[in-house]
Amino acid sequence: MDVIAKIMQVTRGSFYWHFKDREDLLGRVLLSWQEAQTEQIIARYRKQGVHAADLIRELVELPFHGRAAAKGASVELAIRAWARRDDMARRIVDAVDAKRLVYLQECFAELGFDADEAKARAFLLYCYMQSESLFRNQGSAQDKQRRQEFVAETLLASR
Repeated sequence: MDVIAKIMQVTRGSFYWHFKDREDLLGRVLLSWQEAQTEQIIARYRKQGVHAADLIRELVELPFHGRAAAKGASVELAIRAWARRDDMARRIVDAVDAKRLVYLQECFAELGFDADEAKARAFLLYCYMQSESLFRNQGSAQDKQRRQEFVAETLLASR
């Protein structure tokens, strides 16, 4: 904790005033990420009343939204790497994935897809978004645009 307190430029006593221990700090970091990157975003979309098809198109484009998207992807990748070796982080990441997938499934259901189809499409969209974040340097701007259009058209097409 001494190293963290030093990096944060606070005294050890000040650190312990805010956090019970290292686990408390790490737990709060995870919960903050969960709240900011899942709960608040879903609540904002629900409040805005964005049509499901428009939302899906926007989510297909999300990995390409400049520096903010790159920073968000970096944080997400770091947390996912942490979750591979830490049970507490794994539980939060699993909860975040489940919440995001349920929300995406609701969007596809709103478009008239049955439960199984909505679930499959939600999973494909989520995997696509994660993959574009991982492979953000693959292809030209034109390639990325074509991929976005293809994915959106494929996911929104009815059988």
